[in-house]
Amino acid sequence: MRDPRDDQALRAEVDRLKRFIRRQSVRLAANLFRARGLVDLYRSTSGPESRRMAMQRADVLRAAVVLLHASIEDFLKSMALVHLPSAPARCLDAIPIAGSDTQRPETFLLGRLAAHRGASVDNLIRASVQEYLDRITFNNTSDVVSLLTSIGADIERFKAHLPSLDPIMRRRHSIVHRADRVEERGSNKSRTLSISVDEVESWISVVEAFMIDAMAAVGFNQTTQFIEQRYRPSEDSA
Repeated sequence: MRDPRDDQALRAEVDRLKRFIRRQSVRLAANLFRARGLVDLYRSTSGPESRRMAMQRADVLRAAVVLLHASIEDFLKSMALVHLPSAPARCLDAIPIAGSDTQRPETFLLGRLAAHRGASVDNLIRASVQEYLDRITFNNTSDVVSLLTSIGADIERFKAHLPSLDPIMRRRHSIVHRADRVEERGSNKSRTLSISVDEVESWISVVEAFMIDAMAAVGFNQTTQFIEQRYRPSEDSA
């Protein structure tokens, strides 16, 4: 006979998952709304214009791409902050202890703990995860996959979006680090890469679909693990 406490625990886990999805969905929608707002601003200023004005107007779209990439990072980091502190030790091994002046997590001296006297292990892990997330960035889809798999997401549930996500991340890098310019072969000249409103709108849709599926993958895995651990027959009852 199943213990009624197991059913209560399962309902509590389902409620936790619902709250997690609700919070993430609100945050996701708010960030994408801001990116879409820049696209709307671009469209609202259409009309006859000089070449200089056209370039300045296109910069609104470039700003939308940067904000879109920031939305991806915010989404990933906010999910990781919830789930990474409870991840297996092998995942936490890649994270330096909070307050460490080294990027090498394996370099650890007992004296590092002096600054954390009185803190619980859970609080120290969470602080270390927070500091780690504040420092990292995501430059390609490999970085994205690495983080999501560390918090238990099944890559099969979102990998279809990765080929479409990669050009967005590369374009953000071009905008931020090269002012969206490219050198022309055989000359000392450079030109600004073109960007279209339709392209940016399609990228927003790509990011939205990716985040929805990635969020579901993380939530599904967390609940599945809970059910398996809670209801797996013990060796004694076998």
